Amino acid sequence: MTKIETTASLVEKRADKLTAKDLALSRYYLSQANASAQGLTKYTAAKRLPSASIAQLQTSVTPLEGMQVMMLTSGSPFDYRPVVVKVSSKPGAPAAEPLRVYTLPSGILTRPETYTEDEISEYLAALSFEKLTSPSRSMVAQGEMRVWVGPNFEYAAMAKLVMRRAPIRFSPVHPVALGGPEQEIEFKYPTDVVRP
Repeated sequence: MTKIETTASLVEKRADKLTAKDLALSRYYLSQANASAQGLTKYTAAKRLPSASIAQLQTSVTPLEGMQVMMLTSGSPFDYRPVVVKVSSKPGAPAAEPLRVYTLPSGILTRPETYTEDEISEYLAALSFEKLTSPSRSMVAQGEMRVWVGPNFEYAAMAKLVMRRAPIRFSPVHPVALGGPEQEIEFKYPTDVVRP
């Protein structure tokens, strides 16, 4: 619990210097660690902690260690990598409309039930690309992230899709070595467009 509390305290102290992305991702990783820690509180001294639960807690706390180091050295709790998203029309299809590039950590898509629609909508608003396609460039956090394209400003509608576990044609963005090349992702119009 100490790592969770220490990281939360650091984020709170530096909140006015952090970007909206930094704050959203900090909230995400802290909530993941808190959920894992709370899952262990149901066990008493008489009950043995399952090794899978301990491993899950260790996995969820690991990013917090990196966040602490980053905030104490560079100020930002995360490293980011450049990503460019392009949308091209399939042969014979009309030209692609300008689209928003939506971004979420993979954990939210995997376990949406641990969040509210409003929370997911807020994550989408903070983490999605600012410029519409195509192309659209942004810095994406070094972590397991997912990106997809859809109509502009549909954060609430996309959150509903995530909550319902509707099929979303996303592309993964994995962590890479620092200074790695820009990742290029291409979606085909109209088949890859996620429509609410």
